[in-house]
Amino acid sequence: MSQGNVEIVRSSVEAAARNDWAAAMASVDPNVAWVEMPSLGPDASTYTGTEELREAFNSWIAMWSEYDAEIARYADADDDVVVLIRERGRGGISGAVVERELGEVFTLRDGKVVRVRLYGSWTEALEAAGLSE
Repeated sequence: MSQGNVEIVRSSVEAAARNDWAAAMASVDPNVAWVEMPSLGPDASTYTGTEELREAFNSWIAMWSEYDAEIARYADADDDVVVLIRERGRGGISGAVVERELGEVFTLRDGKVVRVRLYGSWTEALEAAGLSE
């Protein structure tokens, strides 16, 4: 693998954080599978394709009056790249402040992201990619 896969994911994730959807999807396969693992809770879902993913992303962002996601770490695992995300937000209705960390595993084929799996922790995502701390 490659540092190249890490750079592809870094570019895509940073573009999504800037709300630059075109740049975020430039290296994403149009039929990407975005899978929220059960550790995220009872509302975990799967989205297929960039349009479903965009709708889900926009719906998520719309729930918050303030929202920020910080990319804290990356780990290379051949065709997978593990990302640690730190999210912070203020609920649009409740005003409650929420902070959490997520682990994401991006799977690439031929330079394109074909699947993203979201986990409730960095450790869980590392293990899913065959790595450990």
